[in-house]
Amino acid sequence: MASCYSSAFLIISVVVLLFITEIAQFCLCANSSTNNLACIETDRKALLKFKQSFKIDPSSSNRFSSWKGNHCCQWEGVGCNVSTAHVINLDLSSRDIDEVLETEGVISSSLQELEYLSYLDLSGNNFQANPIPMFFGSMEQLRYLNLSSCQFGGRVPTNLGNLTNLRILDLSTGYSSGDQLQLFVDGIDWISQLSSLQHLDMSGVSLLKAKTLMQVLNMLPSLLQLRLHDCGLDDNHIGDDFQNVTSIRVLDLSSNDIHLVPSWFGKLKNLEYVNLASNSLSGPIPNVFQNMTDSITELELSDNSFDSVPLWFSKLTSLVHLNLAFNRLKGPIPNALQNMTDIRILDLSHNNLSSSIPTWLSTFKRLVHVNLASNNFTSIQGSLTPILRDTCELKSLVVSENNFHGEAFGQHSRGHGNSSGCIRYDLEKLDLSTNKFNGSLPSWLGQFKNLKLLDLDWNAFYGPIPPSIGNLSNLTRLDLSENDLSGTVPENFGQLVNLQVMDLSNNNLSGRIPDNLGQLVNIQTLDLSHNSLNEVSLECFGNVKLIMDFSYNSLKGTISAISKWFSRPVQTSYLDISSNLINGTIPENIGYMMPLEYLLVADNKIEGSIPNSVCEIETLYILDLSRNKLSGSIPNCVWKGNSLDLIDLSFNELTGSIPNSIGNISTLEWLHLNKNNLHGEIPLALKNCKELIILDLGENQLSGTIPSWTGETFLSLQILRLRQNKFNGDIPSQLCQLLELQILDIGDNNITGSIPHCIGDLIRMRSPKGLTELPFTDWNKEDVNQVIKGRELDYANNLKYVVNMDLSSNNLVGAIPDELTTLSGLFGLNLSHNHFVGEIPSKIGEMHSLESLDFCDNQLSGSIPKTMSTLTSLAHLNLSHNKFSGPIPQDNQFITFDTSIYAGNPNLCGDPLPNRCAGDHESSQTNVGANDEGGKETKTEKVLFYLVIAMGFASGFWGFVGVLFFMKSWRRAYFQYIDDAMDNMYVKIAVKVARLKKRMERK
Repeated sequence: MASCYSSAFLIISVVVLLFITEIAQFCLCANSSTNNLACIETDRKALLKFKQSFKIDPSSSNRFSSWKGNHCCQWEGVGCNVSTAHVINLDLSSRDIDEVLETEGVISSSLQELEYLSYLDLSGNNFQANPIPMFFGSMEQLRYLNLSSCQFGGRVPTNLGNLTNLRILDLSTGYSSGDQLQLFVDGIDWISQLSSLQHLDMSGVSLLKAKTLMQVLNMLPSLLQLRLHDCGLDDNHIGDDFQNVTSIRVLDLSSNDIHLVPSWFGKLKNLEYVNLASNSLSGPIPNVFQNMTDSITELELSDNSFDSVPLWFSKLTSLVHLNLAFNRLKGPIPNALQNMTDIRILDLSHNNLSSSIPTWLSTFKRLVHVNLASNNFTSIQGSLTPILRDTCELKSLVVSENNFHGEAFGQHSRGHGNSSGCIRYDLEKLDLSTNKFNGSLPSWLGQFKNLKLLDLDWNAFYGPIPPSIGNLSNLTRLDLSENDLSGTVPENFGQLVNLQVMDLSNNNLSGRIPDNLGQLVNIQTLDLSHNSLNEVSLECFGNVKLIMDFSYNSLKGTISAISKWFSRPVQTSYLDISSNLINGTIPENIGYMMPLEYLLVADNKIEGSIPNSVCEIETLYILDLSRNKLSGSIPNCVWKGNSLDLIDLSFNELTGSIPNSIGNISTLEWLHLNKNNLHGEIPLALKNCKELIILDLGENQLSGTIPSWTGETFLSLQILRLRQNKFNGDIPSQLCQLLELQILDIGDNNITGSIPHCIGDLIRMRSPKGLTELPFTDWNKEDVNQVIKGRELDYANNLKYVVNMDLSSNNLVGAIPDELTTLSGLFGLNLSHNHFVGEIPSKIGEMHSLESLDFCDNQLSGSIPKTMSTLTSLAHLNLSHNKFSGPIPQDNQFITFDTSIYAGNPNLCGDPLPNRCAGDHESSQTNVGANDEGGKETKTEKVLFYLVIAMGFASGFWGFVGVLFFMKSWRRAYFQYIDDAMDNMYVKIAVKVARLKKRMERK
């Protein structure tokens, strides 16, 4: 993190120092005293030649628009000496993306003709990875050279050492370490010639070969600032003594590979800013910083592995900026920080700190930014109220992702008022998200008029939303999601004119969605999903620019109302009103209304046909119209979009055939047309959808054979579901080429023939890895029906882990191939209601993942393989109505199955059936005598056994209940404890379930 106070002041001081002696000699041409000053002609021509090095785009901001005529001292970025009219200052830096200059071809060397140029700033432009020009090394009069973020590449020229007058040299790149375009040095000795250098920044320049770095820097006696961020430095580079440059004030060695802080740090007693962030430092914070206690104001040690703060930290009373984030600090916040009363920026986030936030933190009156996120804090001494009330200059307070519980604002916070004496509050960001805070939200939150971000999501706040929040006119982000808030959405939220994101999802809000929320001109995301809201006027929400999510409520309204959005430009890209009570018909012009990427209106009461204009939405990724009452045919129109990934039209009343036009969507990955009344064959045009991962055409009236080209085409297919149609013919052997297939469901058709022996080639069913994540699909929101364990189940959250094969209710014949048993990853296998013959393959015991196995209603014979007893995960087994014979295995889970799973197999014997197997009768007769002899003794033992149990129960019961009955205070205390324990358990379970649900929805 860059320095914020002393280093910024130091930079200004250096620049002022450089030019204070020049004030009498020159000024910028913008100054009125030089309005009529004509620059030297040779200088003017040199500038125009240099201008030709850059691309000039007339359509964009033209930095050279003023470079006309003879008065070059008046040109933008040019400064001249008042007396001589020589150009001495050239500032073409770009601080905005619209101002960036790009080189075109070779960089002109004409700048070296500017003999008196002492200040050159080309920072922020794009020099197209060209090397730094060699001619810069001949401009010996330069005192200031800034080439930062210029996208230069290659070797830094050593002749820059000729610029002996340089006070400031900035070659920082902005590249990440290891970038191919990164600047690098072959050696560093040339820097020793810059004896007047005060500011050196080579951040992002590879210094791997700079083995003599410290010796060279020791020869710069005037050095005040040294920035070597992300230069590939390690302990060998900085191990040498650096004691000669004791004047240094700013030192940045961040983002390197330093393991030990060298001892010479202790000699730099004038250091004000130290940045060692993102290195490999570990253990306690080293003692070498002790000698800086009087000077240091900013200390950046984040992203290391420090585990403790020494006691001498209490001496750093001048510190205004301390960053120890992303370390391994543990225990409570160190008391050594208690004396840092001037601290303004404190970042202890992403550590293992625990216990509570101490009360003394509220005494730090100058705090501006506090970040304690991602630790293990559990409580706040005195609540957050004193911190928020008494630190008037506080701009940011972040305590997210901890384990805080209890009331965040204290039990007496409701009357907070303005008792701190603060004339105004500067708070701009308050983030308490992802904790266990509870209690109601205080109305005095409305006092923080400068608040831009209020994030309280993933807590247990309850009660109504205070209307005073609607007075925070500067809010840009409001997130109250994942709480237990109730009541209505305040009407005055429509006054939050700067709001960009509003997330009130996953609460218990009810009533009407205020119409004026749709008038917020800057709103980009409006998420009110997963509440109990019951009314909305959709026509009012055409201003939402990106995301509008009203799903999972009880909203009544008509979808046709959004046709009124067409009267003005609409930028909504994500529209989700699924799982509501919305009715009406989809507007005919919906495809021309907005640049939709997600259109999700599933699970409503929408009727009518699908308009052809949906094919006109060029930006569409996901179209989900499932679980409605749509009728008519699927539009057979040309889909304009080239990014459509998912179409879900399932659970409707659609008729007709699958249109050939769907085959033109080459990007399609999920096609869900199940539970309709479609007929005809699978169109050949679907062969073009080579990216399909899920194809679900189940529960229709489709007919014909299963196309053989499916195996050759859908090489990424993971779910193929054709059940409950009228398909006939054989199972094509080409299906064995679907190596990614994890669910194959062709049950309840008229399929004939035998199971192909190549079925064992379905390698994904041998060792499943879980279904592949789709870039625009949340598996937790998708579902597929599967018949597993004897009943049809709707798999949603765990769909991606289901591995199932269902060939049931067809006319398949022949033996069960041995190759089928190699699919050891199958959870479910259903071959029921066919005409299979022969024995169960003996290797079936190798299918260790099986949880459901159904072979019922076939003509299988022989014995039940003993190896089946090794299927310890098997929870459902049905072997009924076959021709099995012999003993039933008596190991493991087989002793838990009832007789119904063996019905219709008269030749089976052994438990649980009444039929005894041969040999069982003799063994039972042998045991009769022994049983009779010990009968009386056994009965006596049983009586004594139960008597002892009864006595033990009576004494234990009355010993406990009796005390509670006669001791009133004990009884109250006990039941109060039970009530509290149940309340805590309920809250913990509710919060964890809500968090899990939210995370699964975000994935």
